[in-house]
Amino acid sequence: MNHVKFVGKVTSVNQRSGSLRPVMVAVVLAATMQGAMGASVPVPNSSFELPAGPFLPTGVSTVIDSWVKSAAPVWFDPTAFGVQWNQLSGIFPNSPVGDPRHLVNLDGGQVAFFLAVPEVGLSQPLSATYQTGLAYDLTVGVRGGGSLTAGTTFQIGLAYQNGTTLVPISSTTVTATAEFATANQLFDFSATVPAVGTGDSWLGKNIGITLAVTSQNGAAGTAYWEVDKVRLSATATPEPGELALLTVGASLLALLRWRRTNTR
Repeated sequence: MNHVKFVGKVTSVNQRSGSLRPVMVAVVLAATMQGAMGASVPVPNSSFELPAGPFLPTGVSTVIDSWVKSAAPVWFDPTAFGVQWNQLSGIFPNSPVGDPRHLVNLDGGQVAFFLAVPEVGLSQPLSATYQTGLAYDLTVGVRGGGSLTAGTTFQIGLAYQNGTTLVPISSTTVTATAEFATANQLFDFSATVPAVGTGDSWLGKNIGITLAVTSQNGAAGTAYWEVDKVRLSATATPEPGELALLTVGASLLALLRWRRTNTR
């Protein structure tokens, strides 16, 4: 009797395994794909909601929490420009709904501004560090405002912290188009660092984000860039063995599906 019971259990398990096998393959595939998907890396004050005021009579604030303003270059003359370097970047609240300047896709209710003067910028070293096998993607919402003319440029970039300096790794130049002057939304632009290798000098170093104006606008006093929605993700690059697993698993799922369809 014991032998009969043992055989019966084996038969039951084998019968169930036929239905469990596709599920097990799907679980393995899902786990592998999850590793290949991007994970968000926190960026403090990524939507420039802090501080939430008070604003100056001009409707702006020159204070931006978490971000570091670029140092004034030697050529900058506050007397000639009529403003201090610190006043060339800051934040302001979104315009009310119905106003032509209202931006429909802000993250929150405030947006950062950079007057269109070269080297005006913000940067931030993060607590997160570059890790082996991870690729990093920085995405930023950008638009030109005021009298910004086509051809004026802005740059977003990824860097690593070396002491007190942020060393550039990758950057993308945003060039203003005629559409920027009339659009009521931000446009996404991205900069990417490929999968970090063991020989990369930024391995284990703090991640840095840089945002900066890179060319002069003819009417710099009334031309500016608007920036919001700073997002950073880290994506694991599948190893060759993992890619092979994905291929075999997908083929096995297709075969099992075909067998079930054609044996009914």
